[in-house]
Amino acid sequence: MLLRFDWILLIDSDGQFPITNLSTMLTELRRNQVPAAIGVRQKKDRLFARFGTNASAMVCNLLHGSSIRDFNSAFKLVWGPLLRALDFEAKGMNYSTEITSRLLESGVPIVEVAIEHRPRSAGQSHMKLFRGARDRFLFVTYIALRQMLLGSGVLRRPLS
Repeated sequence: MLLRFDWILLIDSDGQFPITNLSTMLTELRRNQVPAAIGVRQKKDRLFARFGTNASAMVCNLLHGSSIRDFNSAFKLVWGPLLRALDFEAKGMNYSTEITSRLLESGVPIVEVAIEHRPRSAGQSHMKLFRGARDRFLFVTYIALRQMLLGSGVLRRPLS
């Protein structure tokens, strides 16, 4: 039997996000009556990782005309039917960026919530410096091309 729940929590499994952040997210979702929340981290990563994250977020915000403070955050809470209706293509570390991008493309209102972010307590990063930077650059370039095609009418807007 396939179960479908009302809300989907996206969270990394390496201990960076305490589950206690969930209650804060739920409170803000209810207060703002929106279908999606993005956790805003105070990053504890290395300087180079923060640079790449911040640079890609700045470009993505520019492309979408948005000002999401933590565009790439992996801690998100989204209404299940909405998230299941979106088509996703990204693999690996770019999934969180794509979710934010697709929500914005669809005109979904998003609330940003300050959350606790800890250093990784389990596992290790599988991101390789060059490959991770290359993949992030290529994915952000893809988002730019996608936005251009959506804007010119070559692609149809999702959930339209």
